[in-house]
Amino acid sequence: MSEESTGIEMPWGVYSFGLGPSGFGKIVSDNKTNLRIRHSEEQYPHSSSWDPNYVKRFATLEEAVEHYIENHQGFDIRCNPLNPNEVRGLARRRFPSQYENKNKD
Repeated sequence: MSEESTGIEMPWGVYSFGLGPSGFGKIVSDNKTNLRIRHSEEQYPHSSSWDPNYVKRFATLEEAVEHYIENHQGFDIRCNPLNPNEVRGLARRRFPSQYENKNKD
């Protein structure tokens, strides 16, 4: 399923529990006190709820992913070293519509 436009400025977010980035996704709802973030296109219509104070916003998925990579503590949830190429691949698998036009160029 392709992503629909949400009409939200800076629609990509990197969320955190406070010690560094925990993940990234598409902001699908913003009511100023609560952000709803979708973690993949397949997750539609579901999303998780985040306090805006714990979300850094970006204009593009690529910017969000690079911020996640640069600011992550260096290990994934299983204590394996974080591999930047695996994170970029994860973004491509979770949000393939963001890369469709780029693959045609």
